[in-house]
Amino acid sequence: MHSSFGRRRQRWPDRLGYHGRGALQRKCERHLDDVGDCARSLADLAWRHAGASWPTAESVLEEEWSAVGGVLLHRTRRQRQRRFSVAGEGVRTVAELEGDNWIINGRKKWVSSATGWDRKGADVLCVVCRTDANAPPEKAISVIVVERPAPGVVFERAIDSVGHRAHLTPLFNFENVSTPQNNLLGEEGNGLALTAASFTSTAALVGILGVALMRAAFDFALHFARIERRGGIHPIIEHQAVGYALADAKIAIEAVRSLSWRACHAVDTQSPAADELAIQAKIYGSETAVRVIIDLMRIVGIDSYDHEAPLGRLLQDALALPIFDGGNMGVRRRQLHSLLKRPDYNALLASATFESGDSC
Repeated sequence: MHSSFGRRRQRWPDRLGYHGRGALQRKCERHLDDVGDCARSLADLAWRHAGASWPTAESVLEEEWSAVGGVLLHRTRRQRQRRFSVAGEGVRTVAELEGDNWIINGRKKWVSSATGWDRKGADVLCVVCRTDANAPPEKAISVIVVERPAPGVVFERAIDSVGHRAHLTPLFNFENVSTPQNNLLGEEGNGLALTAASFTSTAALVGILGVALMRAAFDFALHFARIERRGGIHPIIEHQAVGYALADAKIAIEAVRSLSWRACHAVDTQSPAADELAIQAKIYGSETAVRVIIDLMRIVGIDSYDHEAPLGRLLQDALALPIFDGGNMGVRRRQLHSLLKRPDYNALLASATFESGDSC
């Protein structure tokens, strides 16, 4: 009986009752019980060494199993135990109720102006923290308000960010920070829902930030293309490649502008489509801004890498948009994915006329 694998054709005796590599895999599985990954690895190894000879393959298999099979089995079982018994840390800043006060301990970073310019804390700081270590994630997180002055807010350092140079993003610690029990924002355990709601409006604004950066970059590149000849007799805007690149950039800018306006309008009017449009504006606006500015830098060429030109600085700011305010890959796409999975999701809702009667 014949069996074909990849670019090679192998012959296996009919007496084995199996076909090709499956025979080796099944033999491994008898050794490893239910550890299929290890079985496949050893089967592949035996196949490569043995060719078409079943006795040779069987010999190689037994030899390799005696050398590494037990280790693989032990390691796989250990990994399974770790995967099911060790929980992720999640939110690591914790708050414990002692008498009439919450006592907060933990470490935070990338929270805008959280320590204030004098490093003694902001006037009002909303702290996302874990208030119940034994509750499930959706009930373990709360938001607690810390008012200035707040002894125990310890400034560690200001993050030296690539872009947004005037923006204070400190790394700081909470060391037994005390705040009244009544400073709990909303209900205890409702922190995840509050946090998600607060990020809806800011997501729409990220799209607007992307429009602003792209517009500034486009104005510079357009002016450059109109006046620069780069050694030729005509301004470079006369060249088709440059003209098409500028046209594509302008189309992208207007697309992001329109989507962001609709998202902001949906948030202002509390439209049911606000969440979806805001997330879309954040993802598409931020990632388009990076792409468009890089494309415009290609038009200008190496001079765009000079600090005398604004494009490098604009790109540094744009690079933050896809990864801050909820990173596109880890947070925003997950949120949109969750919306799409809901049984009551209406794919046309974001395209419908808003209840206020205004159409965007």
